Amino acid sequence: MSIPAILVSCGIFYISHQTNPHMPDLGFDFGDKILHAFAYFVYGICLIMFIHANFRKISRNQIFLTVLIFGILFGLSDEYHQSFIPGRMAGIDDWIADTVGIIISLLLINPIKRASGTNN
Repeated sequence: MSIPAILVSCGIFYISHQTNPHMPDLGFDFGDKILHAFAYFVYGICLIMFIHANFRKISRNQIFLTVLIFGILFGLSDEYHQSFIPGRMAGIDDWIADTVGIIISLLLINPIKRASGTNN
């Protein structure tokens, strides 16, 4: 169950490493923030599934805290990484959007645990 988390991590890193990547235009200002939040929402779900599958005795609060801290730090490191890429800019607003995506995924811990077959 670690493969999705690794793939999404690598995907985020790969896109962040591109100079001026083509991003879909959602047709409104700050559409890129929606894309950031969505990417980190998916990342958060992958982290939740990874932790739940590999650490059966971990509590909901421990999952929440672990994913929150790891997601926030990964988003921060992603923005820092972008600051070294020509044509890219690191932004606190992007990092906030990343964090919002992680938090939204965390609101779904119980449904994710039910879907995975256990609800401890």
